[in-house]
Amino acid sequence: MEYLTLRHLVLYLVAAAGAVAFYHSLQMDEGAIYRDQLMGRYVPPGERVKNFVKNAFYKIILTEAVVKNIGKVGGTTKTYVRRFVMFAAGLIFIGVSTRLYYLCPLGPFFGWAYSTVGLRRKVREWKMGIMSEIPTLVRMLKIRFAVHDTVPNAVINVLPTLSGPLAKEWSRVVADLVDLKKPLDEALDALDTKVEMRELSSVIARLKSYNRLGPPEDPFGDMADTLTRIAGIRAQYVVKRMTTPLMLHLGFGFVAMMLMVLVPWMVQFMRQIMFF
Repeated sequence: MEYLTLRHLVLYLVAAAGAVAFYHSLQMDEGAIYRDQLMGRYVPPGERVKNFVKNAFYKIILTEAVVKNIGKVGGTTKTYVRRFVMFAAGLIFIGVSTRLYYLCPLGPFFGWAYSTVGLRRKVREWKMGIMSEIPTLVRMLKIRFAVHDTVPNAVINVLPTLSGPLAKEWSRVVADLVDLKKPLDEALDALDTKVEMRELSSVIARLKSYNRLGPPEDPFGDMADTLTRIAGIRAQYVVKRMTTPLMLHLGFGFVAMMLMVLVPWMVQFMRQIMFF
């Protein structure tokens, strides 16, 4: 007969405390259930458990920074979570099928890393796309000021000349001005808050100043060095966009070839170490 050790007692107490906390979190008492039924907001216990687990999972995976980055690139939280689950489940399946069970707890970690790295790459490309269009934005704004456009009219009229992510974000500014009749400063501040890019913030700060004081003789003349630097970054960005598909195909081909050769050997080697 086994005696109750201190370790078992602690585990039982922790499990009991968790069960009590979980019970109270679901508000499973007759009074609360009756009130919810009376007000038409009653949720069955099974559905409450499902929502509780789902919300806890989302709070762990979808941090504030992740949700913010998803909003920047125009993605959805469902896509992010789906990528996490697929990668984690795939690694767990590999661990079970090859009897390398230590891979199973690593599945969620690598699933999170895979989803996060992919999201950050998209955010980086999104920012590079915006930065590459800043020289075009400044050049078109200078042309609009040369024909004596007001600052709000210049902001609206340059939209057709933009492309890429900046055109999409700038269209929201125009929609705020034209459709929602928001003040120019408020519409530009919303763009600045979302993009969080120093170069674009410089353009926005000057537009707000020009709106209050009027455009100078040489608008954006003090940004010559900045625009020159951005032009160099833009050239690199264009070259990268042209060469990235080729590099990806070569990289995937090399990885696939190496996996076909190495994975069977590694699986056999690990089995010999762990089971023989």
